Amino acid sequence: MGCAGNNETREENSRENYILAEFDITEEDTETETFLYQQVYKESKEDEDGNQEVIRETPKRECEVEVNGEVITNYEYKFPKAGIYKVKFIFKSPLVDATALFWQSENIKTVDLTHFQGQKLTNISLMFNYCTKLESADLSNLDLRNVTDMSDFLSTCPSLKSLNLSNVKTKNLENISALFGNCASLKNIDLSCFNTDNVKNMSSLFYGCENLETISFPQNFSTKNVTNMNSMFYSCKALENLNLSNFDTTKVTDMDNMFNDCESLKKIDLSNFNTQNVEKMEFMFNDCLSLKELDLSSFKTPNVKTMGIMFGGCGELTKVNLSNFNVSKADIHGMFYGVKKLKKEGLITKEKKIIEQYKNDLKG
Repeated sequence: MGCAGNNETREENSRENYILAEFDITEEDTETETFLYQQVYKESKEDEDGNQEVIRETPKRECEVEVNGEVITNYEYKFPKAGIYKVKFIFKSPLVDATALFWQSENIKTVDLTHFQGQKLTNISLMFNYCTKLESADLSNLDLRNVTDMSDFLSTCPSLKSLNLSNVKTKNLENISALFGNCASLKNIDLSCFNTDNVKNMSSLFYGCENLETISFPQNFSTKNVTNMNSMFYSCKALENLNLSNFDTTKVTDMDNMFNDCESLKKIDLSNFNTQNVEKMEFMFNDCLSLKELDLSSFKTPNVKTMGIMFGGCGELTKVNLSNFNVSKADIHGMFYGVKKLKKEGLITKEKKIIEQYKNDLKG
């Protein structure tokens, strides 16, 4: 897929600035008002006395809403009968912050952002979080060049099957944690147009994408500034192959659960991983039920503190190369728990502590 659209910037003064959506309304939904969009989002925390304190509040989103062509003045609406409704969200000016704009809009079935001006946005975290009926999202040609936070953007959209990210323009992203978290119906994700040069947090990026079969990374997909990859591919149960040989992991400190529960994963290329600064590897390959061989000879682990259950449940594993592992600082309890097919000659290591743990785990 090409990214030609990255060179085509929509005029900032364009009159077109709207989002189109379809709402799937059931008979039960007609009994109460339906949430259409979040006019203002407030983030709170408890103070010392247990009272809720607002720590961040988005600017009010000025928006005119049309439901089947009828202008609605409120951001909640009582639908008259069951059916599919076309809803148009018309914004008076480009938004700066779209955090949780459609958070928990559980009736949204499709969404089209191709006429949405995003060039002034800085935060779109949680924008479609918990849109549980959402099946299709078109973000093609969307200008997100100033967005820094895209965390949980589509998380917990379990019905999402169609996602168009062609020609999406990103430049300043820093946080994309759980961007696709729990999108259990997605089979393919194409990140060919994503610029991730400045991203620091990729934790849970594909967490719970149980039916994901392919991920298209651009050749220059950058992880050079990432520090957190915790649970990045957790429970990607359908993935069979992963080539991450282009990943720069020099700054990563957390790899806990990174491939946990990738039960179909048969081949993974981590040949260029630099783990010099990693501190956490607990459950990293736990329940990778189909892995037979694992070459981690590039892994140097002088700072790792936790490796517990690192290969737990890898019942088909027959060979693992840990030739450069240093576990002097690490808790390695249950490192080989349930790794029944791994024989002594298949374990390559210089570390006596690892060998002793291997023997104890096999006994258990």
